[in-house]
Amino acid sequence: MEGGLSPRDPDAAAREVLGGIERLAQAAAYTVVVTVDVFADGMRYDEGTEAWRRALARVNAGVAALADRAVEVVCGIPVWMKGEGPTR
Repeated sequence: MEGGLSPRDPDAAAREVLGGIERLAQAAAYTVVVTVDVFADGMRYDEGTEAWRRALARVNAGVAALADRAVEVVCGIPVWMKGEGPTR
């Protein structure tokens, strides 16, 4: 795996992904990250899959912490979690 990460280390992968997003955000005037709520399906998986889902959830939380604005879209309706939506 590029960067020397083991595909069996979800925590290291999460740190690498979040670090990459931080570097991108510092270099760009605007950054938009689109992701998914990995726990929305309500299912439980084997421990290996759950470890990766928890890692992605940490990435999502880290991205939201870095962001000026965070919005969850529920059934096509924007729900602002952080910051304010566009003014009309």
